[in-house]
Amino acid sequence: MIDGMKAEKNKHIAKELRWGRIAAQTVYFMLGVGSGTFAANIPRIKDSLMLSESMLGSALLFLSVGGLIALQFAAPLIRKFGLRTLLSMVVPLFPLVLIPISLSGSYGWLVVSFVTYGMMTTIGGIAVNAQAIDIEKAYARSLMSGFHAMFSVGGVIGAIIGGLLASLGVSIFYSMAAVGIILSVVGMFVIMRLLDSEKYDTAQDHAVSERPHVHHKMAWWRQVALLGMLIFACYLTEGAMADWTAIFMNESHAVDPFVAVFAYVVFTACMTVGRFIGDPIIEKYGAFETLVGGSILAVTGLLVGLLSPSLVVSVIGFGAAGLGVSVLVPIIISLAGNIRNGNRNAAIARVSTFGSIGLMSGPALIGFVADESSLLIAMMIPVLLLVFVGVAGTMMRRSAEMKYQTSKQSA
Repeated sequence: MIDGMKAEKNKHIAKELRWGRIAAQTVYFMLGVGSGTFAANIPRIKDSLMLSESMLGSALLFLSVGGLIALQFAAPLIRKFGLRTLLSMVVPLFPLVLIPISLSGSYGWLVVSFVTYGMMTTIGGIAVNAQAIDIEKAYARSLMSGFHAMFSVGGVIGAIIGGLLASLGVSIFYSMAAVGIILSVVGMFVIMRLLDSEKYDTAQDHAVSERPHVHHKMAWWRQVALLGMLIFACYLTEGAMADWTAIFMNESHAVDPFVAVFAYVVFTACMTVGRFIGDPIIEKYGAFETLVGGSILAVTGLLVGLLSPSLVVSVIGFGAAGLGVSVLVPIIISLAGNIRNGNRNAAIARVSTFGSIGLMSGPALIGFVADESSLLIAMMIPVLLLVFVGVAGTMMRRSAEMKYQTSKQSA
């Protein structure tokens, strides 16, 4: 009788975990679709408001400003409302912010809507990352790479939908409003299946006591700072590849725009594939080993892509770089959420802040260095940063000071 009740309870828990995992994957997918739709409509917004490149660039900076503002409040909001409650509020609302963007009739309104969208998506991203870490703990295995793969897939689908609607002559408002409303409706169903972490003993913040020892606080900050530098390097690389790959291919191989863009498409596609297959690799070889291996593959791929005189080999190199980069951010986010002796949500927020800075500053840094020297030399910056990621990963693996509660260790 007791065994039967226990088996029934375990079956119920397994079902809730499975639905929680699907719900989190759907939130990642929704964030990706929103991001892709947003990106696909930027050129039309620029034309409709008759913005110059510099005006559009400055407006897009406010997207990052909104994200940086949200990063400062994400952890306190999770602490006050609880992870599941905060996600339940944000998930149906963030897609609707696409609507005021589509209605922007002035530069000022565009800036305000960009700040709002940046804040909402950033809070949603941090919260769903925390939820994904809870699910990893409940399953006692790596799942983060697969979650981030859903974001990548959503981004591609959102961009395709946005581009298709634009080609059909659908207005910016109807295009973005349709996607926003559909995502919001999906979100209202998704939130009913979000994992209640408290049921599975995964919600502990590993918070320090009210009077923590100084060395505990210092150790927490050292780990957060190191992981922040690593994710800065990774996001700077992704931003540089997004904005400069096509230009580099055009300058180095004198190809037409389609072929130049195709190199970045290959990079993105391989990054998406890498995230889908990343979790089994992390489970088999370990987080730190995969971090180092991914860095080596990314560095090798970038060097081949940048230095090869052959167009085909160069594209293959960028694809290999995409595979290598794919697992780096998921691993770092997972490590940030599992640092001992500190607030989990604060760690994710702080590390994400470094990532946003890298994504925001990377393309501009590449452009500045390229103006002073050459684009080839400028593109070596991501190569050097990824070398740093690999070296740091090796040191973290060997250092007795860095102690993480990885899902494999806690299993």
